[in-house]
Amino acid sequence: MSLYFIGIAAALLGAIAHGWTNIVDNYFSDKIFKRLANLIFFSAFVNLIFLPVVLVTDFPKSIPVHLWGALIIISLIEVFYSYPYYWSLQRMDTSIIVSLFSIGKIFSPLLAFFIVGEHLGIIQYIGFFLIIISSVCLTFDPNKFRLNKAFLLMLIVSILLVIQAVLYKYIFDAGVSWGSAMTWTTVLAFFISGLFVFLPKNLRDFKESSLKAKKIGWLFFFNQFLSWGGEAANTLALALIPVSIVKGITSIQSIFVFMFAFLFARKLPFLFKENLKENTGKKIFLLILIAIGTILITLKT
Repeated sequence: MSLYFIGIAAALLGAIAHGWTNIVDNYFSDKIFKRLANLIFFSAFVNLIFLPVVLVTDFPKSIPVHLWGALIIISLIEVFYSYPYYWSLQRMDTSIIVSLFSIGKIFSPLLAFFIVGEHLGIIQYIGFFLIIISSVCLTFDPNKFRLNKAFLLMLIVSILLVIQAVLYKYIFDAGVSWGSAMTWTTVLAFFISGLFVFLPKNLRDFKESSLKAKKIGWLFFFNQFLSWGGEAANTLALALIPVSIVKGITSIQSIFVFMFAFLFARKLPFLFKENLKENTGKKIFLLILIAIGTILITLKT
């Protein structure tokens, strides 16, 4: 299998993993943890447990000094985007959050062009925008939408994540290996997130948050495994294929949100808000468009 198709497969795995974590993150931020700083720190701590996977598959190497600035920005975005993301999940439906993630990805081709000089074929750009627009329409509900602070924050978050992806591509093009990028960003994100735990309100809640994390340990650990695994897969994809293709493919996670809802909503009703019976024809049509867009964006020109 060529590296190009490995990158496509990695991006698909990332979309599947994050389709599930978007659902469970809503439950954690809204029902379990009072202080988001502690939730983010516990997530960063669990991520460290998975680092041996990277050490075995692609042992990290030293990073050139001139690239550390980009690496630090990537790590800062990884921590700081989580605050408005979780905060918005507490105030907006998961489906709206998925839509806003897709909207921000529209800027991917532009930023990738200016920062890393990325060019795609016309057919691939058509596939990219077909996926983005269809994904937004699939999960967007105008009756639930409000132009408020949460909307603006999530729009900023989605743009920040595009900047993060382009910076990943920048350091990969400069010779940094996947293992080095994953290792150092995971470690840096842990220390950055840990700084906020020492704020008085977070410290007072730390013990209670620890007990809650322990109580839901299996779900928290499994969800974080998927979250980290999805991030690792997306990062690997960025090392192998263009940014816009990765961001386009990861936008199909809305398909997996509905698939998980169909499979598990009855067994785990506390996790799901989606109504699968509404607008069935529209959803099927948009899913077909997303599938077509995915095929177009993966065509090499």
